[in-house]
Amino acid sequence: MIEAGGVGYEVFVPLSTFTAMPNAGVEVSLDKPRTATTIRVSVSRNDAYHLSLEHDGESVWETEIDQPPSGDSSLLSHDIAVPSDIVFDTVRLKPSGGDALYALGYLEVLP
Repeated sequence: MIEAGGVGYEVFVPLSTFTAMPNAGVEVSLDKPRTATTIRVSVSRNDAYHLSLEHDGESVWETEIDQPPSGDSSLLSHDIAVPSDIVFDTVRLKPSGGDALYALGYLEVLP
């Protein structure tokens, strides 16, 4: 489920995306430019990820999701605060390190 502006969007992805995120990552295009307070994402807990917000194809804000190495490959949820003045129309999540068995459980854009 992706939520934006108080509206929830259910997104269907192939099971292969859930079990093995591609090295190129995942891109989610929103229906219109918006702001958000939080990006909530669930990812494999023993990998690192790069999260970027884009507007008209240009990066407007980015951060890293760094997690310590773990023998546990279950999913871990992160609430990432987004500055209130950032306007974006695309969310991009890309693996950036770890055991290379990347996984995405969900990604939510919270108003």
